[in-house]
Amino acid sequence: MTTQEETAAAQAGDPPSAPVWKVLWCLDAWADLAARVAARLPPWAALHVFDPAAGSLAAQAAGATVLIPTTGPVDAAVIAAAAPTLRLIVQPASGVENIDLDAARAAGVPVLAC
Repeated sequence: MTTQEETAAAQAGDPPSAPVWKVLWCLDAWADLAARVAARLPPWAALHVFDPAAGSLAAQAAGATVLIPTTGPVDAAVIAAAAPTLRLIVQPASGVENIDLDAARAAGVPVLAC
């Protein structure tokens, strides 16, 4: 089953056996907010928090469906690494100056500031 098929099944109320959406919290800070976000995700999505000890943000972005930058930089390399599966960049902090908007636009990925 492809990721799109699994996502459609999950949205129809038949969640897959493992999370389908990888939601990447792009900074190893604001742990309390990250925990609140994780608690509100549907069962077919899993929050991953960037771990500087585990490699670059671009490496950890591979396979992400949603990026949550907070105050961490989301440059062209991060967007390119996630682009095959990336559907949304959502910024919970004020401003989007840490996001490469041109790279997001070129990849067809919307950026939402909330």
